[in-house]
Amino acid sequence: MVLSSFLESIIFYIEENMRALSVLMSVYNGSKYLQEAIESILNQTYTDFRFIIIDDASTDDTHDILFKYARLDPRIIIITNEQNLGLATSLNYGLNYCDSVYVARFDADDIAKPDRLQKQLNYMIAHPYIDILGGALQCVDANGIQTEIVTYPLSHEEIVKKLTGYGGAIAHPSVCMRVATIKSVNGYRTKFRSAQDYDLWLRLVHVAKFANLADVIVVYKKHEMAISHKKAEQQAINHILALQAYESRQNNMSDFIDKSPLTLDTVLENLTPCTYSLSLLLHMIVSGKIKVDNNDFLNIWKLNANNLRLIGNSEDIVYLVKKSININSHIAHTLVYSLLNQDTSIFIKHIEYAKLVLKTIFESAYFFHLDK
Repeated sequence: MVLSSFLESIIFYIEENMRALSVLMSVYNGSKYLQEAIESILNQTYTDFRFIIIDDASTDDTHDILFKYARLDPRIIIITNEQNLGLATSLNYGLNYCDSVYVARFDADDIAKPDRLQKQLNYMIAHPYIDILGGALQCVDANGIQTEIVTYPLSHEEIVKKLTGYGGAIAHPSVCMRVATIKSVNGYRTKFRSAQDYDLWLRLVHVAKFANLADVIVVYKKHEMAISHKKAEQQAINHILALQAYESRQNNMSDFIDKSPLTLDTVLENLTPCTYSLSLLLHMIVSGKIKVDNNDFLNIWKLNANNLRLIGNSEDIVYLVKKSININSHIAHTLVYSLLNQDTSIFIKHIEYAKLVLKTIFESAYFFHLDK
């Protein structure tokens, strides 16, 4: 108890003599929206911060824009990568330059509300046990027209429940984080070219406290950019792998990420019955985000049978299927019973219908709100 108080005193003294806040942004070929993003930070109501920007080997006008602003404002520090290293590596480099207690993440195509930094810093100071603080997003289209307001759960308990079940509990470009806490888990894992934030949150679940502001603090641009199926599939795979690794740690098993490639084969090698990662994988498959052959699909579906039964009895599921898709009662009953009873002969005979039935089940309000 005495030692704990002594350490807390040392930490308090160090933090009292440090800069309160840094802002961290990585950019790659972001010249189109970069000036607006930079100015939204420089014009914050809270002004005492360092703005650390990593240029991840851009080939457009990004370099010129960054140095134009750096010459005008001494708060800006620019780090230039000689080759494109990806977001996770770039952010880790930036964290090494953070000489502050907190760091606010920001993306190069977003706009920070003028009082974003002040609101987050005030909250963190008033709630010193909070390590990660996000906020609501105002989503706009390419023309700047609002499409929606995205809010997130406010309390640590609600955030963790959603993170460890399905994700989507905290917005990466909105977060203000305690630097020491992020460094305590060695920052972002650089193997993740996507979903690196989700992996970080799951590794922080037991060592950090989360919160979200109800206020909108970032204007988030939704781009109508085409994304290849391969890239979209890899994003989905990374998301599942991050959740599988968390579940492995929860079961006192080793974290396999550092020793394994981030591939679908690794996902299939780490399947565990009655887990959220398994259910999420099946959802990704039936919604077309991940493609597997029929044999792998059968194995995944068999492992998920118990999860499907949690939705309700067979008649409940038949009712849900008939209500949602154009299918006659006989086929609906046949497929639901084959899914629940693992009758592979019927399943294979009607595999496309079966996938449609599963897609309906997983998109229902029941499934992702099951109590853990």
